[in-house]
Amino acid sequence: MVGEEELIELLKEREGKATLEEIAQGLGISKYGPNSAYALLQSLRTKGIVDREGEMWKLIGEAASKIE
Repeated sequence: MVGEEELIELLKEREGKATLEEIAQGLGISKYGPNSAYALLQSLRTKGIVDREGEMWKLIGEAASKIE
């Protein structure tokens, strides 16, 4: 099962932002449903790690400042 850490790493590789479609394809999981890209993003959103801007999901706060 894909976890939040893998999603964060994927976003870091993509300069801190990606669409739901890109995230689902990059992680090899479904866009919606249990254990989906959207469920992971919502979990990270409640923790203040990601936020949505239009179609893009992006890292915010400390996570965004750690992009290499």
